[in-house]
Amino acid sequence: MPWSFPSPACASSTARPSIALNLASEPGRELLRELAARADVFVQNFRPGLVERMGIGWDDLRRRRSDLIYVSISGFGAAGRSAELRAQGVVA
Repeated sequence: MPWSFPSPACASSTARPSIALNLASEPGRELLRELAARADVFVQNFRPGLVERMGIGWDDLRRRRSDLIYVSISGFGAAGRSAELRAQGVVA
């Protein structure tokens, strides 16, 4: 199957335009950078440090759009013993 709904967030957002990007590939990350350069707000919920390693962190994206509002959400905070744990949930 070429597509799937991997989370409850996707199922609750069926009326919203959406796109799936393969961020494991450089073409997918480059497309994300291009989209973020045209956006007002960018929201990510990866574990702390991952977006920097992928080249899509705040410093990377602000080079293309200096007034971008960058929101970072993590399940257990940006620091502390649980920061690296994975989490998934619906963000309202």
